[in-house]
Amino acid sequence: MTQGGRRRWWWTGPDGPGESLRVQVLILLGVLALPTLLVLLVVIPALMETRFRQIEREQVAQYSQIAREDLITEEERVSLFTLNFSQWTSTFDFSVGRNPGFEADAFGMSTFMGGRVDYAGVTAPDGRIVTALRRDGSQVLPAGPTVRALLAQLPSPLPGEGAQGIVLVGARPYLMAARPITRDDGSGRGGVMLFARLLSQTALGQLMHSSGTFTAQLAQLPAEGQSALTFRPREVIGISALEAPVGPPQLGLQLTIPRAVHLAGQDTLWQLRGVILLVTLTALLAFMLFLNRRVLRVLTRYVADTQRIARDPTHRLESSNRTELGVLARTINDLLDHLQGREAQLRERVLRDELTGAYSRAGLAELLQEDASVRSALLIEVPRLQELSGLYGNAFVDRLIRTPIEWAAKPIQSERSEWERGGFRTWSRQSGEVPDCWRNKRNPYDPGTRGPSRE
Repeated sequence: MTQGGRRRWWWTGPDGPGESLRVQVLILLGVLALPTLLVLLVVIPALMETRFRQIEREQVAQYSQIAREDLITEEERVSLFTLNFSQWTSTFDFSVGRNPGFEADAFGMSTFMGGRVDYAGVTAPDGRIVTALRRDGSQVLPAGPTVRALLAQLPSPLPGEGAQGIVLVGARPYLMAARPITRDDGSGRGGVMLFARLLSQTALGQLMHSSGTFTAQLAQLPAEGQSALTFRPREVIGISALEAPVGPPQLGLQLTIPRAVHLAGQDTLWQLRGVILLVTLTALLAFMLFLNRRVLRVLTRYVADTQRIARDPTHRLESSNRTELGVLARTINDLLDHLQGREAQLRERVLRDELTGAYSRAGLAELLQEDASVRSALLIEVPRLQELSGLYGNAFVDRLIRTPIEWAAKPIQSERSEWERGGFRTWSRQSGEVPDCWRNKRNPYDPGTRGPSRE
């Protein structure tokens, strides 16, 4: 704090700014440029990153919906295939134990291949498994434990519209569909008809219409509180739950989507950052170059000129600049010329009498001091001017003053160097020779000392 309670900043001195104009301009540019660069290089990219992530979330939701619809379409197909078998009277008779040859006729390799299923099972009305088969390459083999585990995933009792969904049995995912067995006319209630398809990665890939935009696989659902969406540097992973025949979902459909939009956005952001930084630096350098050449350099020259004027009053500022600075320089030069003229007028008034033009006492003293060629001088003194002016008027006094000056200005004869007229004594001023009058220089009217005069 300064005296008087005024705050003095670190860049100012006790008499004003203590730093150069260049430093203050740099500080100002820094104050203005830093927030701008912060907004352009940090805030805007962060907003764009947030928007890119929002786009990716929407993209994951869209792709997940497409993949789920592909699985639902497959579930509906398997369910319709199961419904077809469950409404045969022959199937009903087989489930109640009256058609022993039905297994060989209905569950051949063509059934598994045509229906694109891997497991088949039939139960009796009391829940006992009548048949349980699976396709293994080109063979049809028994699959009692797997079919029993699949049947355990169904609701009990099985509703009339059946049940379908995706379950996890023995760490392997299955798409299954089950229907109640009836006669052709829909009468009766036999056991349960079951078909299931093993959802291997190959089978799942055949179901997806991804066209290379994403990769699908079945995975465990994330624990409670964990996000179903994971952003990695080059890919985003989203998991959506898949419905089971009964109870909560057991598996999720995991999609891995390349972050093409994000990567393209990052490349664009880095290019944008580079362009912004380059443009900002170029603009700052151009501004500083312009300021230095068109303003600061001119002001520096004006400072040097003003310092020279303090030593040489006849020097003037360089005023060829056609900008406002040139106008300022010309104005200052005109002001200096005016002040110099006024100073000359005032000096003339001090050194010479305004009425007669003769030297005043101060002017005569300065002349004798500066001009060594002056050998003699005449000092005329008219006493009681105010009294005379009051008695006879200003015109008389002015004439009284001018008359001896005009008389003294006339040439003096060379043969006479001292003489009297009208009560005034004169002392000749002769350049280059010793004066003939030897009167006292301090008092020319003192007759006490008189040198020889030529007659």
